[in-house]
Amino acid sequence: MPMTAVELLRLEKTLACEHADFMEKYLATTNLSSYARLTPEIIDRRTITTLAEVLEDPVVTSERQSLTLLREAAGGLTAVFTGHGNRELAELAFATLLSCLGRARGSTHQAITEALGSLPLNIGQGPCFPAAPCMAEVKEWQELFTASGVSTALPFAFAGRSLVAPIGRGDRLLVVKLAAENDTEAGLAREILWMEHIRKTSLHGDLPFHVPEPLRVGASPLFRYPPLPRGLISGRPLHPARFAIAYLTDRRYFDYPNDPAGNGLPDENHIVDILGLAAELFGRYTGRGIIHTAPIPLFHNRVQSQRRDDMGLYDWTLGGRLDQWLSSCRHPNFGGSGLRDFEHFEFFPSSGYSFYWHMGAQFLSLLLVAGSYFRAQAPEQIGTAPDGRPVDVRHLYDEPLLASLIDTVFKRYHLGFAGVPFQGRPPFDAGRLARRMIEEMGRDLHMEEVLRLVDQERMSDLEFREFLTSRGYTPKAAAALKRGRDNVVIFTGPHLGGFNQPISLPELVEAIATMAATCVVQRYRAERSN
Repeated sequence: MPMTAVELLRLEKTLACEHADFMEKYLATTNLSSYARLTPEIIDRRTITTLAEVLEDPVVTSERQSLTLLREAAGGLTAVFTGHGNRELAELAFATLLSCLGRARGSTHQAITEALGSLPLNIGQGPCFPAAPCMAEVKEWQELFTASGVSTALPFAFAGRSLVAPIGRGDRLLVVKLAAENDTEAGLAREILWMEHIRKTSLHGDLPFHVPEPLRVGASPLFRYPPLPRGLISGRPLHPARFAIAYLTDRRYFDYPNDPAGNGLPDENHIVDILGLAAELFGRYTGRGIIHTAPIPLFHNRVQSQRRDDMGLYDWTLGGRLDQWLSSCRHPNFGGSGLRDFEHFEFFPSSGYSFYWHMGAQFLSLLLVAGSYFRAQAPEQIGTAPDGRPVDVRHLYDEPLLASLIDTVFKRYHLGFAGVPFQGRPPFDAGRLARRMIEEMGRDLHMEEVLRLVDQERMSDLEFREFLTSRGYTPKAAAALKRGRDNVVIFTGPHLGGFNQPISLPELVEAIATMAATCVVQRYRAERSN
């Protein structure tokens, strides 16, 4: 018996031994997974069974540090699935992994979905954009209209940080997107370059995706604009260098699926169509390596965004509290016209964990917006009721409709990403997830967050007072507090989870992990079968 096979048998016996402790199992699993990756030809059925048993071993799963070991076990089975020359054994490893996934919870579920979600896919070539875009000078606003061939006149109106003016009969809009304080020239120009690329390639095929018509001044995607006309006030700090982009778009571009203003909330059939279209578009473009990295803003803690390395952004795989979930859904970067805010597109030349992570963030964004749709029927009902109890609007939710939205989002995304319809029963319970979403999203159980001393130290006294008044404190109450003396409780929710606590809806994290991993698996198998 070759030495490697002897060592393999020893490792398997260590993992099967009921007296082996966690560290012994960890070392054995790590070595066994290395064999699966480096010499898959010596792996047999016994090895596959052993790795599967590790995933469900209570000695392993009960440990706080179990995730690292479980990742090794799941990665070992994935290596057999992808690298073993014996097709029968490869399929056995895959079937075993899926079987474990169906029973998995917690860290085991995370390890398996990460392993499956990181399978290698054929992505293809992406666009190559210039690193330093050229800049035009526009000294008078009329120059922009003349250069663009647009017949319109001021006044503009502000929509966020963009100037918007109707043109023609009012069914189209001229949009001038002004650089924000932290924008870069290359970053803002990328929106125009992505518009041009997507209009040219039309990867969405016959899907009703309205891509704005980018405007260039001469050959430049960027231009430096003159001082703003009097009376125009921006709601956010603008870049002092005064550069911008411009494009023409349909008036529906600024309609949102969960905004009762304007044309009102879409009806049941329309919201299913809107979320289904967005899901399929996200899936189709992600499947080609073009990932929209910000469908909605997702934060673990906005207050800490200035001092944390991760800027307070939400990492859904960690399952932490989700900051201001309802506020994050207010202006999603998708709607009835398709996707928007093209500056957030990025090309990923290869698949892997980061690819899977962004897929999960897209699923999370879509399902959060689905949950916010019902709250939009009564947007004023939020926070704490007069009697001190959390606002409870669960009656606004339609459980069958929410379950249908969950099912539609998964199946349409799968169709876009894998290129084929999903067959069979979805690997999650949409009805159960809908009920849990209603329980957590329909009640404002978590309104508090804490402005810690370390965050107060980064503020001036004026910024401290302005921060508090912008979050519900009266000017008198804010003035009565001294910066840097104590932690300050502020009410900025609803959040999904208490401050510094896990997410109150872990079922949502589990479901989006399953959705993303399933899409990757189906795409992987489709590519290997051709």
